[in-house]
Amino acid sequence: MKININDKCRVQLSEAGVKHLRDECLPEFIERTFNPETQFLEIVFWELMHIFGPMLCHSKQETPFVRNEICFMGPDRPTLG
Repeated sequence: MKININDKCRVQLSEAGVKHLRDECLPEFIERTFNPETQFLEIVFWELMHIFGPMLCHSKQETPFVRNEICFMGPDRPTLG
């Protein structure tokens, strides 16, 4: 499988992920990309890594994504459910 850093992806954020998103991003960005009812965030992959990269290491107790899943979106790609 090939992944382009400009591919759109979708993640369901954990409580730690939601807190980190709110700490790191402007409200306007959050309004455009995050659904607070479902906790899903839809952005391009490089933005996801830019925001959550510091949380993605072995020494962290809390993970930003539910089940550690990232779903890459597109016509031939599955979606999270």
